[in-house]
Amino acid sequence: MLSRRIVGVGLSCMLSLAVVTGLSLAQEKKEGASKGDEKVKKAAIPDYFGQIGLSDKQKEDVRKAAQPFDDKIASLRKQIAELQKQIDEQEDAKLVACEKLLNDGQKQALKGRREAAEAEKASKKKRTANGDGKTSEEKKP
Repeated sequence: MLSRRIVGVGLSCMLSLAVVTGLSLAQEKKEGASKGDEKVKKAAIPDYFGQIGLSDKQKEDVRKAAQPFDDKIASLRKQIAELQKQIDEQEDAKLVACEKLLNDGQKQALKGRREAAEAEKASKKKRTANGDGKTSEEKKP
């Protein structure tokens, strides 16, 4: 149960970071006027388009074509982040409601299991960081 919570928190953090990054990039890419008085946001050119020799006019046209999609993607990312926050809140509320049903001994046992799971996760992370699945103590002859 704790691992679901951790995964949820991790996903929430990643989504939030993606939204913040996307929004900051979108703000940075706004640019001044193109032809005439018409203002055009400077959207990113899709991957690899900048490497195939587009003319300035083609780049402008590609940006114009991409802009509505970029706006919709940013909106969807924001919705995902908001929904993930709601999911996390519901997961937390569920745990609180369920924990209220436990007696003191069960609460202590649950706390111990959560701590053991965290310790095991930290141990696995340490082994993975060493690159071969073994802890540094296991490597020593």
